Amino acid sequence: MKRLLLRSVGLTACLLLTMTACSGQKSSETDAVKLGTAYKETQYNVRQEAWSDDEQAVNERLKPFLTGERYEKLLANREGYYPLFLAKNSESTVSLHSISFQPAEHTGETLEFTYTLQLGLSNGKGQTKVEKAGQMGFKKENGEWKIYRDSEEKLQEKDFPAN
Repeated sequence: MKRLLLRSVGLTACLLLTMTACSGQKSSETDAVKLGTAYKETQYNVRQEAWSDDEQAVNERLKPFLTGERYEKLLANREGYYPLFLAKNSESTVSLHSISFQPAEHTGETLEFTYTLQLGLSNGKGQTKVEKAGQMGFKKENGEWKIYRDSEEKLQEKDFPAN
């Protein structure tokens, strides 16, 4: 009888630990997806009124989402300013219509996702929608999820409405 009770307690403890671990993973995924969505909204929602924004202001808006290392890479490659630059050159507005994340590889330290962006582009010549795919990785920095990797199909001038 004692053995049966010990086994039951042991099995229950294992089950609870497994459920807690799975619940924590799902919560982490949800937090990462929220962060990634907010980052892409900040990066891609470009109104014509924002054309005068300087590059430093754009980078500062993106900084809270990124690890220190990723932020340095963004600065070096001028990635943060690129959507604003394209919008300004084509006298267009860019808006993020939707983003969907699909879980990829997760380790204890990182969460990896693939994603698809639906962007709306409009100017005096018309409107169009484009789809871009990418990959994003998250890891904890100072106890918070931050983006440490983001690579995607880049928006290009040919994506914007033309004559």
